[in-house]
Amino acid sequence: MPPREAHPSQGEVVPVRSLSLALVAALTISLYVLPVASSGDKPLVLVSLEPLASIVREVVLDRADVFVVVPEGAEPHTYQAPPEVLEVAK
Repeated sequence: MPPREAHPSQGEVVPVRSLSLALVAALTISLYVLPVASSGDKPLVLVSLEPLASIVREVVLDRADVFVVVPEGAEPHTYQAPPEVLEVAK
């Protein structure tokens, strides 16, 4: 089956599955973070990669701190977190 082409008046085709996944992830995170933030404590949200951190920051705004486990430039498939990162995760 040949790939669908975008209709010229519609512009570029946006992958709906990717947008849906990002929305579900953001809503799921907000369910866990927002109730804790309302109690007066500022929770720490750990994410694996910087692109996910950007999404989480947009959802939680200033109600939580976001910590990226795998630093930029590191290979996520082979990265081994040092003990300091594991302490943050506790």
